[in-house]
Amino acid sequence: MLRSLLIRHHRLAFFLGFHLAYVAVLFGVAGAHDPAHASRSLVRLLAPVVELGLAALLCAGCLRMARRGARLPWMLLSGVIALVMAIVYLAQVYSLYLSHNFISVLAMQNADSVAFVESPLLLVGIVAAVSWTALFWAVSWIASGSGSDMQGAAVRWGWRRYAATTAGCGVLAAYLLLI
Repeated sequence: MLRSLLIRHHRLAFFLGFHLAYVAVLFGVAGAHDPAHASRSLVRLLAPVVELGLAALLCAGCLRMARRGARLPWMLLSGVIALVMAIVYLAQVYSLYLSHNFISVLAMQNADSVAFVESPLLLVGIVAAVSWTALFWAVSWIASGSGSDMQGAAVRWGWRRYAATTAGCGVLAAYLLLI
C-alpha cells in the first residue's frame, strides 16, 4: 500500500515540498502579500506551480523512457532535473529569507553580500535539498522498475497527450515569466 502510494505520487510530493517551502517563506517571512495588487500575489503563487509542474512532467518523461530501456541514463537525467530545481528553489527561498527579496547575481559580486550569504543556515538548507533530491531519486529508481499499473497518470499517458501537456505547461511558464 505505502510502496504503491510512493511510486504513484513521488513526483507530486517532491515538487509540492519545494512549492510549500517557497510559499511559506514568500508570504510568511518575506511578507510578499500585496492586497492592493492581488494579481501579483497570484502570479507569485502560480509561476512556481507551472515551473515545478513542468519539471515534474520532464521527470515523468524520463521515467517513461527508463521503463522502455537504458534505465540508468534516463534516471540520471531525472535526478539532474530534480537537483537543478532543488538548487534554484534553495537559492530563491534563502534569498527571500535573508533579504525579504531576491538577491541578484550582481549583488553577489560584492564582498559584503557574499559574506552575508555564507552562513550555517545555508548549509542546513543545502543538506535538506540534497537529501530531499536523493530521496526522490531513490523512489524514482524503484518506480522505474515497477509495473505501469502502479505509475502516475503522466507516466501511463500516450506520448501525444504527454507532449501536449508538457508543451502547454511550457507555454504557460513562458507567459508567466513575461508578465
